[in-house]
Amino acid sequence: MTDLERELLRAFEQLQSDYSKQLQEWESAYASLQNMFEVTRQDNRALGEQVKHLGEQVLSLSRAKSERTERLAKQVTALSEQVEGLNESMRRWTPEAKRR
Repeated sequence: MTDLERELLRAFEQLQSDYSKQLQEWESAYASLQNMFEVTRQDNRALGEQVKHLGEQVLSLSRAKSERTERLAKQVTALSEQVEGLNESMRRWTPEAKRR
């Protein structure tokens, strides 16, 4: 084997070694990315469940608020009617009304 052939062989072996190292680094990076993707997917799934649960809570609270508001409005109406009735009774029983 000539010196040139040995030099070319060493260069080829170095290229092969560099390529193998680079391939391992790429495989390691790919595995890390796959792992990060899986963790992110699980986190997103958990967050999705939390968002769904919070949405259900918001809906429930909104319904409860609406129901309470309706009840309160009915109570206010009933009390207003009672106050008007009492005012009418007071007008009838004032001394001025007795004099007439």
